Amino acid sequence: MDSRSETLVVWAKVSPDAKLVLDVPDSFKGKMVSVRCTLTDDPEVPRDKKGWPIGFWDSVYGSITDPTFERPPQGEMPPAPNFDE
Repeated sequence: MDSRSETLVVWAKVSPDAKLVLDVPDSFKGKMVSVRCTLTDDPEVPRDKKGWPIGFWDSVYGSITDPTFERPPQGEMPPAPNFDE
């Protein structure tokens, strides 16, 4: 049996209903795996008012370097309601 091990260190936000989604490498698709999880609420990491580590979004912005990547069409917006009527 070919077995391999990979260590993942990720920042993840736990949902309000205490669920955590973990994305794993494609090489593990369809396989039974053993998962060991250590949850650490690190109060020393400065966070913004929404709970994200300070600078997280700045580090993500511009990270897609594929020149063919584009936002798919979003459809048409319905007309705004007229509140004067």
